[in-house]
Amino acid sequence: MQSLLKSLRRRALSVLLAAAALAGCAGSHDPVRLSGNVSARERIALAPGSALTVSVLELDTAPAEPRVLAARRFPAGAATPIRFALELDPAALAPERRYALRATISDADGTLRFTSPVPQRLRVPENPRELRVQILVQPVGEAVHAASAATISCRGLTARARFEGEAVQLSLPAGRKAQLAQQPSEVGNQYSDGRITLWGRDADALLVVDGLVYRGCKVRPG
Repeated sequence: MQSLLKSLRRRALSVLLAAAALAGCAGSHDPVRLSGNVSARERIALAPGSALTVSVLELDTAPAEPRVLAARRFPAGAATPIRFALELDPAALAPERRYALRATISDADGTLRFTSPVPQRLRVPENPRELRVQILVQPVGEAVHAASAATISCRGLTARARFEGEAVQLSLPAGRKAQLAQQPSEVGNQYSDGRITLWGRDADALLVVDGLVYRGCKVRPG
């Protein structure tokens, strides 16, 4: 009888340990909740039908553009700040990798009005369950570039750029000039006229001219 009781206890303990292990595994796959506010330096009234888009980016994808891990669109309401919440796959997150957030606010017709000037760093701890953040946005005309003029130095090409609202006047070698319109971009600022595309983030840029890609470009104000 004693041996039977001991055997039953051992089996019961094994079942409990196995159940605990399974619960731990299931918990580790629960979505990570990312929530917070998108705001501006001053309270901003928004046009009816405006929409907020929040994107989570993985930056460790060079030389390619950052990878979008998650993106969600929300009704923006009447004014900032705007609350948001979305879920992330924990399998796509690792503390040793670099992540960033980007927020944009567009009118009902899709016109981009506000954007975060540079991707905001998102720090991910070990085994996160919830991340809370605050993202700052600026009017598109202010977030494009602090300098109205800049030199873009690439390997094999140097160009001059003048930022004018939502457009860029680009001067290329041999007297070639182009006006590039701002395009939607998940990260950084992108401008194009269909044949020439300029993409920039902070002091780094990429320039595509007639299908030829110039990487490793640097933007110097003035």
